Amino acid sequence: MSDSESRITGRVFRPHPGGFTLLEVMLAVALLALLAGGLFAIVSGTMASAAELHQRQNRQQQVEGLVALCQRTFRTLPSSASLQGGVREESGVYLPEVILRQAPAAFSWGDPSVALPTAVLRARPQVGGLFGLGLLREHDSSGVESSSESERPVRWLMLLSDIRKLEWRFYDSRTATWMEEWNDHALRPSLVELTLTLAGELSPVRFIFWLPPLARTAP
Repeated sequence: MSDSESRITGRVFRPHPGGFTLLEVMLAVALLALLAGGLFAIVSGTMASAAELHQRQNRQQQVEGLVALCQRTFRTLPSSASLQGGVREESGVYLPEVILRQAPAAFSWGDPSVALPTAVLRARPQVGGLFGLGLLREHDSSGVESSSESERPVRWLMLLSDIRKLEWRFYDSRTATWMEEWNDHALRPSLVELTLTLAGELSPVRFIFWLPPLARTAP
């Protein structure tokens, strides 16, 4: 179109500038924000899944370690050792426990200073209504802790935490029944059962350990 024609129509044509308009920049920024948000959600979900899987694997290793320790200890109990099991009341809370007396090598983890005569597998309450299962070593063969913390000659080692439910049972071969408590120091149960329900799990897991019978002396 000639200059005369442009003057007649009243419109002057100019070339389009090479930059972006404000609307185009805002649309580009909004699109980048959406893409970044989606990518962050994907990465966060992946990291959360990996962390949960790692936690489950650690929990499984802890359970397997506890089971291996119990299996080895119960299977190799000396003839002088006795077993007592049941529930201990502490501040209105009933805590399952198993006490092994005259068994200094029971549940040993390589430290000779913990070779005390009494070993106790005892549950302890945690925050949120959960329990922790730990190993208690005592000088006192009665298995009763001192009232004063400073006078208590014990060593405590946490074996498994975040337990929703824990139960011990003892098999009496004389009556072929499972007992909730065992107080016969002259006889051992032939089997000990441990049932665990971990936090975040719906189904309990059950383990059974064999014990060697006490050697009977000839009359």
